[in-house]
Amino acid sequence: MSASVFIDNAAYRTFLNSKFNATAVEMESAAVALISHQQNLPFIVIRALSDLAGGGSDVSNEASIFSSLAAENSVDILVKFVALLPPHESKIQSE
Repeated sequence: MSASVFIDNAAYRTFLNSKFNATAVEMESAAVALISHQQNLPFIVIRALSDLAGGGSDVSNEASIFSSLAAENSVDILVKFVALLPPHESKIQSE
């Protein structure tokens, strides 16, 4: 799920999961999806979680602990995904 707000509330996280079956919320991919849709271009977003909304105490910051691991996981998945793609001729015209 993509949203325009940073979510740091465990109760709201639980609500989003029960209402929309959302297991993750991020803020950046909606813009990519919108522009890709407007331009009739396929897209995929590969993300990894670095924190749990409202999951820690006020003094803990899961993102600072897990951001490196999340980045490594994203790169690992991206490399494996790209290796599975068939050869494709670009629709983008060079000038």
